[in-house]
Amino acid sequence: MACIANPGALRGSRCVMSYESPSQQERDTIALVGLLRATGDTATLVGLLRGAGGGPERARDALSLLGELDRELLVQVALDALIDGNFADPAAAEQTRRVVRNLH
Repeated sequence: MACIANPGALRGSRCVMSYESPSQQERDTIALVGLLRATGDTATLVGLLRGAGGGPERARDALSLLGELDRELLVQVALDALIDGNFADPAAAEQTRRVVRNLH
């Protein structure tokens, strides 16, 4: 029996029980989330967003699962994306990252 992500579930419901093996896409999503948690590197996630063939949906699934497993890392990934998209000066971006990380 495995506990798989249930992103559409009501609040408070963390997962659904399943007796089926995860599909290849689910295994890929789990691997992506594992990579994100281990390295914090979003390059693979960004690659999915840019890709066709369900890439954005897979990226969304990965972020949803990450939110269930490690909410703080999900927040940091989102903040890093906002900082990267809105600071032209790399030094200012790095300083903002330091300030945000020290707040928590």
